[in-house]
Amino acid sequence: MYKLQPLFKSVGETPHPSCVYKMKKISDHFNNNVTENNGTDCDAQDSATPNNCEVEQLEKRWTEITSRLQRLQSELAAIKTGSSSGLSSFIDAWPAPPLSVKGLAVQQDLLILRISSLMTSLFELKSRLALMDDPQERNFQDLVIHASPSNPPHSLPLLRERMEKLGVPVYARTHVHSAIAGNKLLSDTLKSFICSDSRLERSQAHMAITLIWIKAGDGEEPSLVVSPSSQAVAINGEANIARYLARFVPGLLDYENQPLKAAQIDQFLDLTESTAPLGSRGTKRERAATLQSLDSTLSSRKSLEETSNEVGLVDFVVYSALVNSCTEKEIGKNVRAWMDRCRSTVKQATAPSDSKRSILENYLKELGIAFRTVEHPAVFTVEAMMEHISHLAGFHAKNLLVKDKKTGKLYLITARHDATVQLSQVSKIIGAKELRFADAETLEATLGVQQGSVTPFALLNDAQQQRVTFVLDGQLWDEKNGKDSYLNFHPMTNEATTSITVAGFKIFLKATGHEPVIIQL
Repeated sequence: MYKLQPLFKSVGETPHPSCVYKMKKISDHFNNNVTENNGTDCDAQDSATPNNCEVEQLEKRWTEITSRLQRLQSELAAIKTGSSSGLSSFIDAWPAPPLSVKGLAVQQDLLILRISSLMTSLFELKSRLALMDDPQERNFQDLVIHASPSNPPHSLPLLRERMEKLGVPVYARTHVHSAIAGNKLLSDTLKSFICSDSRLERSQAHMAITLIWIKAGDGEEPSLVVSPSSQAVAINGEANIARYLARFVPGLLDYENQPLKAAQIDQFLDLTESTAPLGSRGTKRERAATLQSLDSTLSSRKSLEETSNEVGLVDFVVYSALVNSCTEKEIGKNVRAWMDRCRSTVKQATAPSDSKRSILENYLKELGIAFRTVEHPAVFTVEAMMEHISHLAGFHAKNLLVKDKKTGKLYLITARHDATVQLSQVSKIIGAKELRFADAETLEATLGVQQGSVTPFALLNDAQQQRVTFVLDGQLWDEKNGKDSYLNFHPMTNEATTSITVAGFKIFLKATGHEPVIIQL
């Protein structure tokens, strides 16, 4: 249409490199190891490196796969040209149909499918060999994930655990952005949401994952940044984060080895996108229909992965979406049982061995007190709590840490969840001047828990200083026969509820040195 004069005069032809990148030959790597071992068998030499035998097996498999791939490619070329001379291996394996156009099309589709599977196997072999290479020369992955406390990626701890089981050491840490340092949603569990073994140094890991809790809009998806300097667009959503890691770590997700299974996996993962039925922005009508379909699917199996009876990576991505977007009333019986299995596995992956809950449970065991704990999502109100534990036998409680405004004395008030507690009335009964709610700093300094997790079990953390006076609803102190002899309290975290008998609770209070002040409400 029109021409423009160049701004700069050409100074000559721009040179282009003939080689984009170079890779070390696998055979050279193995031959060097053989030379160092003087040609002896790697299984018989104590000085051989642990990876030599596995490298040899992988290289043999590599050779077999490449040979099959070349044969299949030649057969595919024969089909395209219409020649039957190159189809000997294919015809030997299948009944020889007439070489019609339709028959050739079917054979071509099967060959393409087999070639795709072999290419995937070659990719997995390449990745495994890269991970076994010299730590100084490996492709180190430094990943940063941003997430909101209102929409935590519950599948992430399981991803880390599975990668380590597959032989990929992961250096993982959790940080809190200063903008949300005082957010009430940041429980102890979220602050240590994903952490690797403290003995693992960053230089020893194949991958580093840093989870940063940030201030974000409601329902905003987690995002993954692989290279902050060159990556213009983040990878958004748990499903896409799982897909990325699955391609980097072969075996993490049985994905794309079989096209039909890959389609089934994608079908479930796509349900968790932000605008999908199980996403944060999905409609109630679509969510209800999807939950009904999931409930029907889980009625005949224990996992969304059809070939496994154990919950896997696909289950945890879908589970995370349900926890963040659905209420207890929307979930059917089969989905609820499946979520309980997922939740139990998540707890095992995220709870440190020295957690406050573990300390409490060990303390109860030492005292010979029987108890039972039920997992549920984090709750911050009595109403939200009752949605998950109303089926438990016994009394449910609400707990208040208050402070005498004049004397500074602290009181922990535990009453029935549906009882009316008037601080002015309680003040007169216990002889206090004026009671006010204690702040979060006082709560953590004395009882060692955060808001939303207040519990009489936290008196264990006050056993030495005895700064807190325990005030108890009289109906929770009387031992009765039947279901009302049980009490239900949080075990230092608002993500679970522990049932204990009244007799066992009396033993606990005696051990901590807290004689309760009994009041009638």
